[in-house]
Amino acid sequence: MSKQPKGSGEIPAETVRVARAAFPKGSLAIRVRDELGSLFTDEEFADLFPVRGRPSGGRSSSGFRPPARELSWLEMVTETLRSALNALAQAAPDWLARVAEPDWFRHYATRAEDSRFPKARARRDEVGLRVGRDGMRLLEAVFAADAPPGLSTLAEVETLRQIWVQHFHLVEGEVRRRDPKDRPPGTLRLVTPYDTEARGSVKRDTLWDGYKVHLTETCEPDAPNLITNVATTVATVHDSVAVADIHGSRWPHGTACPPSTGSMPDTPPPARS
Repeated sequence: MSKQPKGSGEIPAETVRVARAAFPKGSLAIRVRDELGSLFTDEEFADLFPVRGRPSGGRSSSGFRPPARELSWLEMVTETLRSALNALAQAAPDWLARVAEPDWFRHYATRAEDSRFPKARARRDEVGLRVGRDGMRLLEAVFAADAPPGLSTLAEVETLRQIWVQHFHLVEGEVRRRDPKDRPPGTLRLVTPYDTEARGSVKRDTLWDGYKVHLTETCEPDAPNLITNVATTVATVHDSVAVADIHGSRWPHGTACPPSTGSMPDTPPPARS
């Protein structure tokens, strides 16, 4: 089935009448709706549906970037820059105070996940380009000849450099976001500044960043199924590759049937700082 958009979100008159009768003094939900209007739109949740069941309307799917995925990308690049700034603040605080732009503290003092990014796509694009320019400016300062020695070798700075190479480039002197086709494959693309081994992957309708866990269980006909092996791989390792390796090294010869191995996403918790 396919979920269809419901228009402007206007509440039917009969629904309003019933709500007022049931809650003559009002309720928190009613007050929020009356004061703020519609908080969400169907398009904001499109990425949560399988491709065949996503909300559809008059907009063409070409060039549409789901807001949920956009926010995830914005959080990733913003947190990458924040992580590098924190590391530089510890390694060379006086130098950073000289090269930092006046508004960097306001933009990057708190974790990206606690930030309120714009809902409108155009505004999100502006924020993404601003983060890209700020990161490029910081990298130029770090790799300048007069920068303190050792800053460019900090792990957080190297992660910033790699992620900026993967997601931004210069076009006629201006920082621009790379098109998806111009980015490296998933096996090389970093997805978080706090775990450079984690990768993004997709299995059926599930997209995640992190790793993949492979669980192996017995399948003896007259005995309970028991988990006999747990293996963790990077998220981009195909199931067939992992299963062949697991069964080849773990399956004892002579068992009545080969064990059954399945996989599931494994997303590491975010680092706190």
